Amino acid sequence: MSFKGATRSTRRDANEPIIIEALEAAGCVVLKLSGLGLPDLAIFKGDRLLALAEVKMRHGRLTQAQIRWRAQWHGPAPVELRSVEDALALVRTSR
Repeated sequence: MSFKGATRSTRRDANEPIIIEALEAAGCVVLKLSGLGLPDLAIFKGDRLLALAEVKMRHGRLTQAQIRWRAQWHGPAPVELRSVEDALALVRTSR
């Protein structure tokens, strides 16, 4: 899928590093994604994609670019991670 401006720099949420750290400590491999509207992370456990994830602060909302990307995406909806607890729950429920 391609979007005009897809290489534009995106702002990262302040809670992203601690969420990534928790996911990696739980045995996941985390790739940071970058592009207008794309989810923030691709999370892998073993040899499978666990989830695409959008990291948001507690009261954060999806941007218009993220809403447009989701409308054109045909795979599973990205999960929203707002805390370490959300990240660990994702790992627990995916077993």
